[in-house]
Amino acid sequence: ILSIQSDTDRRVGVTKCNADMEVTEIRLADLNLVGFIPEEIKWLNSLESLDIQNNHLAGPIPKSLGELDELSYLSLDGNNFSGTIPDVFGNLQHLERVYLNFNDFNGVMPKSLCTLRDDAVLKDLWSDCGGYPITCTCCTVCCDMVAECNEMDSQKGN
Repeated sequence: ILSIQSDTDRRVGVTKCNADMEVTEIRLADLNLVGFIPEEIKWLNSLESLDIQNNHLAGPIPKSLGELDELSYLSLDGNNFSGTIPDVFGNLQHLERVYLNFNDFNGVMPKSLCTLRDDAVLKDLWSDCGGYPITCTCCTVCCDMVAECNEMDSQKGN
């Protein structure tokens, strides 16, 4: 496994592989990384968990993220991602937790994520819907793009 110890004594990098030595977990949180998510992420087709929160990553979410059929955890919060969130998550039937808050997204939360919430597959969906940037009727938690997040009354218990 390609990983390093960080200051917090927490493993980062490729932190888990399956029996076939395919990457299933990547943790690159809180490392001050700069860059973007490449379309080639789709080649990590066994990826279950992607945690890249609290960096300086930017650009749009690549549409190829929707090809990661095994993905169950996606943490992109606390970066500089921008644009609209692509409507590519419909086939991700294992996706349980998605954190998109504290970015520069705009527009409407894609139908594919809301459908996963309606189907009780997606348990947590956080975004910057506590103000103007994102319109979201299915988010479990809405943040204000600065520091405050609130659980949505309409989603409690779901």
